[in-house]
Amino acid sequence: MLIAYLRHIKTMDELQRQTHLEAMSLTLGITMIITVVYGALPKIGILSSAHPTNILVFMSATYLCTVVTLWVKRTRE
Repeated sequence: MLIAYLRHIKTMDELQRQTHLEAMSLTLGITMIITVVYGALPKIGILSSAHPTNILVFMSATYLCTVVTLWVKRTRE
């Protein structure tokens, strides 16, 4: 899947490539912060247990929202 995605990025034009790469970097940063906070919640006592699949759902939603937001912002200009 990773190789297919890299091939797909190579076929994009510069605007699409820049949008997706910025969305990936923002998603990585946001996910890192949320993962640390989410992992600490069971230790604090707010959650009984933390499930890694919740982070994957959050990551995919963040990526999709970021791509759409960046694309709409750039195509309006």
